Amino acid sequence: MPLEEYIRGDALGYGAYGSVFRARGPAGEVAIKLLSIPSQARRLRFERELDMMLRLGREPGFVPVIEGGVKGQQAYLVMPLLSGGTLRERLNTQRFSPEEACVLVARLADAMGTAHAEGVVHRDLKPENILFDSDGRAFVADMGLARWVEGLGEESLGLSKSGQMRGTVGYMPPEQLRSAKSVTPAADVFALGAILHECLSGAPAFQGDTALAVVGLIQSGEFARLDARALGLSPALVRIVEGCLDPEAARRFPDGAALARALRER
Repeated sequence: MPLEEYIRGDALGYGAYGSVFRARGPAGEVAIKLLSIPSQARRLRFERELDMMLRLGREPGFVPVIEGGVKGQQAYLVMPLLSGGTLRERLNTQRFSPEEACVLVARLADAMGTAHAEGVVHRDLKPENILFDSDGRAFVADMGLARWVEGLGEESLGLSKSGQMRGTVGYMPPEQLRSAKSVTPAADVFALGAILHECLSGAPAFQGDTALAVVGLIQSGEFARLDARALGLSPALVRIVEGCLDPEAARRFPDGAALARALRER
């Protein structure tokens, strides 16, 4: 249905490429993501995100898209309104048990394994982009920085200039810090490892006073080591986290599916 037929409510969040609002339509309450597209490059990025979300939204673990389109210089995505908040909000108020953390990240890794099999790398996995529904199920959101990786899928859309950094410091591996265009699924594995570390310890894996300091820690592989005894973690789980956060992409799990299997077999 046309965008103007949705009755828009309060803002739910703001991002680098758009804003998300509560709205009401024929099916009840929904979330609408609005993006300004003043340039052809921005339009291509939106069309890519919409295509990805329509394809991946049919799979478990991804926020589904009800519809999307472009009206003038305004693009929009309509999604179900997930009322369970973000993982960031949960991390601010609760601690996860080792089992809860592994179940959560295995679900996210399964979802990303599906994306990786399609040739898609998210490039911006972080607690703010993990949403929960009212039943506590987690979903991967915001494919605005995702891209098809050449050699992984049928398509390759490189809208990031070589050497340009895209993503969120603290969840990006060294290779993504150097060039967002050259990443593989191992970059998402790194981000999932940082998320798992934070769920288990209650603190970010890379802790620095400035973003530049965090970048230095990531490049050297100096993350806060997990105290297995104090946190009640098995040596196998600690090895999984350390493997995800290895600064060398070739030494990480190759994709989300491999990480999910390791978490369930630990």
